[in-house]
Amino acid sequence: MPATIKQIAKFAGVSLPTVSHVLNKRGQFTEQTKQKVFAAARELGYTPNGAARAMRSQRTRQVGVVFLNEPSRVSAVPHTHFLISGVNAGLEAADYLLCLVRLSDVEAGASASRVFRERLLDGVIVLNSVGPQVESRIKKLGCPTVWADTNHWHASACIRRDEREAGALAANALIAGGSKRIVWVGPSPVSTSEGDHFSFAERREGAKSAAMVAGVDWIELLHAQYWTDALHHDLKPFLSERDPSRRTGILAYDGIYRGPLVMTAAMLERLVPGVDFALAACDESPLTTDLFPMMTRVAFDRFALGKRAAEMLIQRIERPEEPCPSELHHDRLVVGETATLLD
Repeated sequence: MPATIKQIAKFAGVSLPTVSHVLNKRGQFTEQTKQKVFAAARELGYTPNGAARAMRSQRTRQVGVVFLNEPSRVSAVPHTHFLISGVNAGLEAADYLLCLVRLSDVEAGASASRVFRERLLDGVIVLNSVGPQVESRIKKLGCPTVWADTNHWHASACIRRDEREAGALAANALIAGGSKRIVWVGPSPVSTSEGDHFSFAERREGAKSAAMVAGVDWIELLHAQYWTDALHHDLKPFLSERDPSRRTGILAYDGIYRGPLVMTAAMLERLVPGVDFALAACDESPLTTDLFPMMTRVAFDRFALGKRAAEMLIQRIERPEEPCPSELHHDRLVVGETATLLD
């Protein structure tokens, strides 16, 4: 039979309430007392009863993380892994469990997920881009929520990357490197109300504003994130431009797809970034770091963002009376060899 806290109390020579408080990380006790309780629990093979604790506290200590899932495109949002890992680290530190909630289940409504049929979660963290219908359904859950890296942005309980800053940093790196015109390669700047990620427009606006301030030409090539002959065709005139007075800088929306696609197009034309044209990206990934370490890019710690989102939610659960202002997190420019054009 599993050990009970009564047996632990007897073994450790302390009171039953002391064991309960120490094991549940409540109250103030000396380090010696805590070590006696933990040692007794290990010796007796004690395993906490989560169901009993939930009944007593009226909390499940489970947090739902709503994430974008597309079965046909499992790598559609590769940065989600780092966000979820950070969230999990933050929750574990406070003795909470992470429960993944698929966005498709939220979109389907109550019939698709136990989250809607039962009160299983103490709180919810929403990742990626969501539309107004999903926002409404999540709010109907009636539990504390934090919106991390989503289109939802208000004065409290939101956390995201400063995407305008990311665009401006990358554009200014090209300008400082001698580019006289910037060619933007990115997605169409569409309305976030339709569910497309806010970074589509924010990075572009930040980069374009920097170009306008510096007085350099701004040209846009709007393309999907995968290789197409049309992308190569549209890039070719800028890659093969030999007039040194033009000094072209290519600015990629991301370093995950479009940055490497520009590098591929350049190789097909036998051209070298940093020599024949300049290149910078507004984002990076492990693929960028491993295969294209020379690419100038803007880095961002999504693990830290996820961990901070978890801390914000725990505050909303345990100390709801405290304010939880929204946070905008900043970026870091990684200066490679591709942004500066050689004379």
